[in-house]
Amino acid sequence: MRANAEMNAIKLMGVAAICLSLSAPVSAGETQLSIAFNAPKKSAMDKAIKGFIKEANAVLAGKAKIVRFKGKKGGKNDKKITKNIKKGKIDIGVVSINSAKAVRKPFGVFELPWLITDPSQAKAVLASKSGGIGKKIKRWSGRSKYVLIGKVNRGFNYLATYNKKFIKPNDLKGLWINSQNRGFTEQALKVYGAKPGNSDGFIASLQDIAKKRKSYQTPPKYVSHKPITYTAAFIVFSKKNKSLRGLLMTKYQNKKGKTKWKWNETGKGVASAAKKAANSSWELAAAEDQKALSKINKNDKLSITNIDLDAFRDASVPLYQKYEGFVNGGFGTLNQIRALTGVKNGT
Repeated sequence: MRANAEMNAIKLMGVAAICLSLSAPVSAGETQLSIAFNAPKKSAMDKAIKGFIKEANAVLAGKAKIVRFKGKKGGKNDKKITKNIKKGKIDIGVVSINSAKAVRKPFGVFELPWLITDPSQAKAVLASKSGGIGKKIKRWSGRSKYVLIGKVNRGFNYLATYNKKFIKPNDLKGLWINSQNRGFTEQALKVYGAKPGNSDGFIASLQDIAKKRKSYQTPPKYVSHKPITYTAAFIVFSKKNKSLRGLLMTKYQNKKGKTKWKWNETGKGVASAAKKAANSSWELAAAEDQKALSKINKNDKLSITNIDLDAFRDASVPLYQKYEGFVNGGFGTLNQIRALTGVKNGT
């Protein structure tokens, strides 16, 4: 009887130990921070953001841990993500072109067609020095109550058609072309005489254009040698998120006595992780584009078309003027980009 009693006591102690281990926190004092982003699986941006999460978590170790917020509640598109950040449903978001104007109207510059057409131009535009608009991007984010952690490359989008070859804007007249962007990009297609639809062509990344299609899907035959738009992505969090702001930033007073915020040591580490992610996003995207170009060149049914870039830019002047005229600070912003990309001043 005594032996049985001892055995039962041991079993009870074991059960109690298991219960205690299950109820104990995974890491005492560590806060979970959610991050949401929409990037094609295994794409350059997807890998870069996952790299950011890993690097940032190494900095935050013992204080917080960034975990990806999956599912529809995080936001099925970037615009939804920006709203969820403001509502406090998500701590950190990575947002790009379609949500850009939801953050601040000046971001619509990234929707303008044929403005930024190669990686060197894009890097120069995003820079905070040497004529870039990096400081403006930070200011636009701040005025919209977001804190900018970093800027990441999402990539370029190209114009492709199913049957008709195009060199000049008039070649697109009457064609039904699909654009995921409903802003300046779609308006540009209308200026060229095209219509929104998917019967004759579409705008997409080189990876989407080069991918193998199923038997019932129509493959493209022609793709522009220059991208129609460039997309940047921004890692942000809401100024209203007091706990996250307190974790990454320190309050101070400037010379005018105004209260300002700056990165503390933890914040500097997280911002540094974002810079590493930005650098890797360019390297990964370059390799991704090269792989897609190789597929296109091997495909005897798909060819790269040398478009008349100047003609497309000239035809896009009404869109450039609209941005300049209706967006606060648009004239200066567009002139800065023109100086870096060689787009003529059409105003």
